[in-house]
Amino acid sequence: MPIDVTVRTLYWMPGCSSCLRLKEFVERTGLSVEEVNIDAKPERRAELENAGAVPPAIRVGDRFANGLNLNEVAELLGVEYDLAPPLPPAALYARYLAIQDAFAKVLATAPEGFLDRTLPGRNRNMLDVAAQVSAVLRSFLAASETGKYDVSSHRRPEDVRTIEDLRGRADETVELFTTWWDRGALIIHSTTSSTPSGGTARSKRFSNERFGTRHITSVNSFTNSTKWESNTA
Repeated sequence: MPIDVTVRTLYWMPGCSSCLRLKEFVERTGLSVEEVNIDAKPERRAELENAGAVPPAIRVGDRFANGLNLNEVAELLGVEYDLAPPLPPAALYARYLAIQDAFAKVLATAPEGFLDRTLPGRNRNMLDVAAQVSAVLRSFLAASETGKYDVSSHRRPEDVRTIEDLRGRADETVELFTTWWDRGALIIHSTTSSTPSGGTARSKRFSNERFGTRHITSVNSFTNSTKWESNTA
């Protein structure tokens, strides 16, 4: 049976800044899409899981695109997208270390019971959100070695339950990251070169990563929000 490529589905969930970014991008294309809030329709989550995808994501027929990569989304939708030049790898490396430093400071100010709170309009507690700051980078590090991006690694490990656990995992992640960087894992080759390590692909993947920025933003905003104050009053 032929695939109906006019049927487009956008998977999203509340409280996800990357989902909002994807929705705004698709809206600007003028294309019609079915929007699926997987928190409101959990039975639709299987469609993503069967394809090895996570929200935000776009589906056309049986093909999926990662919603974090607007270039990939544009290609799937058949629209133009002017991709902004990525930051140099060294700048991205420094940015991630700055993110982790900020994350440590945010955790130090977290009030008692903070990790059990949930994002407004979303069935996800702050423990899971905070755990993503390390998980996203670990996924990248694994992909740089294997060439495969395993979304299951975004899940919070069962042994990470407290602020101290989050700090320890963050410190360990930074150590893994700096070791990876120091051993020259990111080698930028010309587009005509071919190496077993896939230098060009690694550089591109590194440039496309957001490294948990949106997650630390959520954590920071929530620790300082009036919503938190009203919930604990």
